[in-house]
Amino acid sequence: RALRPPTAEDKARARIALGIAEGIPVLLWIGRLHPNKCPNFAVELARHWPGVTIIAGDGELRGEIEASAAEIPNALVLGHVDRTTTLYQAADVMAFTSKAKSTEGFPMTIVEAAAHGVAFLGDESSGIVTWLQETGTDPLPAGASVERWVEALLASTSRDRSIEVREWAEEHDEQSWAQRHRDIFESVL
Repeated sequence: RALRPPTAEDKARARIALGIAEGIPVLLWIGRLHPNKCPNFAVELARHWPGVTIIAGDGELRGEIEASAAEIPNALVLGHVDRTTTLYQAADVMAFTSKAKSTEGFPMTIVEAAAHGVAFLGDESSGIVTWLQETGTDPLPAGASVERWVEALLASTSRDRSIEVREWAEEHDEQSWAQRHRDIFESVL
């Protein structure tokens, strides 16, 4: 089944499934719990986020992340999630905190988020500056404060932003991505 933005009913069902009340902003962070992905920063965002923050993933920092987030009533640390559709359907915006040194390549989480109509935000050190700019988003300066991130994330929750990132996702779906790679390989053969 193709990824798509959730209907109002999809969003309501997803939030009910996750125990999240209707009408509050939901921030999603999804990835490997590894230092290069900066999941500790997601916990800091949760401390300041005026809604619920979902942190999904597994890795060497899981115990540390769970312990740090345990004191934050609006943080849900879910561990590894096989089927992430419910998370994207519940979310209003996604924080991409990885640093370029993590050699991201083409992070599928931003394509999945965009395909679900979820705006994503990163900073100048994230390695996704071009993709942010293509979706009409200015990346945050490297080292931006948690408060600046929260402000920018909240600004990204509008319906217009959802439409912009969805259009970007349609231009960057798996088939077009694979075709671009085939074209590159064929050009060097």
